[in-house]
Amino acid sequence: MYKILLADDEKTIRAGIKKIILTNIKEEISILEARNGDEAFALCQSEFPDLLITDIRMPGTDGVALMERIASLSQKPYMIVLSGYDDFSYAKAAITSGALAYVLKPVDREEFISAVNKGIQLAKESRKKM
Repeated sequence: MYKILLADDEKTIRAGIKKIILTNIKEEISILEARNGDEAFALCQSEFPDLLITDIRMPGTDGVALMERIASLSQKPYMIVLSGYDDFSYAKAAITSGALAYVLKPVDREEFISAVNKGIQLAKESRKKM
């Protein structure tokens, strides 16, 4: 089973992303949810998700700060960034932090599913190396 952590301050966005994942991903997964970067970081430390899908702008600890904090962890999830902002500085921060993808909202389903599948495949390969 693969763990996916969704971090977004908007409940409706989390519900929509969750539905897309559950209806399109063939692997057995469990989905954790966080309303902000602080909750997401705590879950990364306790639940060790394979994949983190985070909004770039959230109140408190935003996606950029969250990704910077995750860099200090020994067991890091693969990351996908969601954003309603087509802003190069956000995309650059996501790439610098090692994000697999920077997906703009409203989410293009095919692009998003492709990124999630890539994250799960990388997690699968990492597990084989252990």
